[in-house]
Amino acid sequence: MDNKNGIGTFEASMVVGASMLAGAAATLLLFTGDILYAEDGVIKVKTSNYTALEDVADFTVNDYNWSFNGKEYTMSLPISHSMIKAAKYEDYNHSYVRYNKNNEAILVNGADYSKYIDSDIDSSLVRACAENLEKIAEDENFSETDTANFVLAFVQSIEYRSDSNGNYCQHTCETLYRKTGDCEDKSVAYADIMNDMGYSSIVLEFPGHAIPAVAPKTEGAFSGVSFEADGVRYYLAESTAEGSSVGVISEQYYDEKAIYYSAA
Repeated sequence: MDNKNGIGTFEASMVVGASMLAGAAATLLLFTGDILYAEDGVIKVKTSNYTALEDVADFTVNDYNWSFNGKEYTMSLPISHSMIKAAKYEDYNHSYVRYNKNNEAILVNGADYSKYIDSDIDSSLVRACAENLEKIAEDENFSETDTANFVLAFVQSIEYRSDSNGNYCQHTCETLYRKTGDCEDKSVAYADIMNDMGYSSIVLEFPGHAIPAVAPKTEGAFSGVSFEADGVRYYLAESTAEGSSVGVISEQYYDEKAIYYSAA
C-alpha cells in the first residue's frame, strides 16, 4: 500500500464577545479560512490570517439525529458560511495511475484524502463535533469499542448521496453542512473526527470505494478485519452501511489492493 501524508493545523484564534447560540444575528469580519465554533456557550472564531474576504452576517446551526444500540441521540453544531466557501477553494482532487487486477495501468480520478484529515480549514468545527460526541460517550459510560461504533453510527446516519458532477471529495465541514456525502466524504469525516478524538485514523481507497480505518487506543479493544501499516494495526469500518460496526466490511474488498491516506 502507498502512504500519503497530510497537513497540520494552525493555532491563531480570537474570541467573539457575544453568544449567538440562540440564533442572534451579528456582523463579523471574517477571513477566508476562518472558522466559527461553539465553546462554553460562546461562538469563537479561529482565524487562518488569510486576506479578508467579506463581512458575514450569519451562520447555520445544523441539527443531527441518529440512533445507536436502540437509543436516539441528537446534536447541534454552528457552521460558518465563510468556512464552507474556503473549503470549496481547497480542491485536492487529482488524476493518477492505478493498476487493475490484470496489472494494467489505468488513469483514474481521485483525491488526496490526507489533505482532508486534520485540515486547518475546519479543525475547530471537527473539534466541536468530536467534543459533543465525546461528552455523550462519557455520559453513557461507553467503552472504547462502543465509542468508536457510536461515532461510526453518527457518520453512517448522514444521507448517502453520490457526486452529480465528477468525483468531488468534501471536507468534513462540507459533509456536516450539507448532511449528505458519498463513501469518500463519509470516510474522511469518520477518520477526521476519530483522529481528533485521539484515535489514529486513515482512509483506504479501493477501486470504486473508500473505507475508513481506526486504531484502538487500548490493544485488543477492536476486532475484525484489520491490517498493519507503519507498525500500527488499523480496523476497517464501513461508513456507508448503517448498523455496521468497526471491523466489519464487505467480503468483496478482502483481497483488493488499496492506497491508504493518513494525516500528518
